[in-house]
Amino acid sequence: GVVRDINERKVGELRLESSEERFRKLLANSSDLIAIVNGKAELIYANPAAQRVLGWEPAGNVARSMFDLVHPDDIGAAAEAFSRDISVPGFNPPAVYRFRTAGDEWRLLEVVATNCLDEPAIGGVVINARDVTDNVRLVRAQRTLSAAIQVVVHAVDESSLLADVCRMIVDGSDY
Repeated sequence: GVVRDINERKVGELRLESSEERFRKLLANSSDLIAIVNGKAELIYANPAAQRVLGWEPAGNVARSMFDLVHPDDIGAAAEAFSRDISVPGFNPPAVYRFRTAGDEWRLLEVVATNCLDEPAIGGVVINARDVTDNVRLVRAQRTLSAAIQVVVHAVDESSLLADVCRMIVDGSDY
């Protein structure tokens, strides 16, 4: 009786420890940035990917507003989405915002917020973010190349080709 109860409890404790360790390792080794912010958008937790993605030391940014890192032109949309995120429980649709790195560069992060404010184990909004900067630049480059090919193929003469190429450079210079 008593020995069996102690053994079962010990086995249960070992399983719990193993499960907790597995989740710690998953968070620590995730390529995606995973963070928890409170209802005021202040950072409660960020996994080590925060340093890999943005260069920021997660521990040094606790209590910092996530909006401090968002590009000024994106703050309005991000604040509107966050207001929706904290009022609607569960998963919310993804959005892309520019975030400042520790080196004062801007990276495009695709952000998915899940409202877990009412879940005692989390008590915040879980933010999953992945860096899509290189993907977005690649898509832009492909569009520009495709447009350039169309200009060359449809050129009537050298003068119109030169005018079209110049127009394309000016119009597509959002890199």
